[in-house]
Amino acid sequence: MEIGTWHIEIIGPQGCCSRLPPGDTACESDEPWTCVLRPPRAFRHTASPPARSKSLGRGILRVMTYDILAFDPDTVTDEDFPAWWEEQSSWHESHSYDDAAVTTPSLRTFYRELISVFPPMNGPDAPSNEKIDEDPDLESRLTDYTIGTAVVYAAFAWSQDGRARALFTSLASKHGVAVALFSDDIEILRPSTREPG
Repeated sequence: MEIGTWHIEIIGPQGCCSRLPPGDTACESDEPWTCVLRPPRAFRHTASPPARSKSLGRGILRVMTYDILAFDPDTVTDEDFPAWWEEQSSWHESHSYDDAAVTTPSLRTFYRELISVFPPMNGPDAPSNEKIDEDPDLESRLTDYTIGTAVVYAAFAWSQDGRARALFTSLASKHGVAVALFSDDIEILRPSTREPG
């Protein structure tokens, strides 16, 4: 289901399933569920990669990722970011979006360090099923990455939001890349106060 940057919240009885970790079905109930479709707080016309979803049974769908973008800070100003992101998120570049070789050196080293903690769920850098079986914590840290020539888009499990944001922003600063916090009011963080142009 393609939803762009619209956010869907599935709220179970007493709100208990609005932020479950992946695979947790402890809140199954016959009581009614609520589905809230929220437009993005900013950039209402923006599209992002397809949202990840999980069936909760009884025809209920949950879409829950904590989304952050790292991008080359010299590519775009904050003012031009909405239009630039709309173009970037059309995903029309002619390459695989799970290959870090296509992006800038700074984004590539940022990504390589990030995946040591939050490995990709798909692509050549994804851990094997055997490795996931050996480490019960690993599955909750699997992250969906989309890599472009000037971007690394990450969709983390909501259960990892605090840890993901802290590591992502720390590594971005270390490697000199900019960050757009899509799940946090679209805040843009840059490695310095200087904007391109």
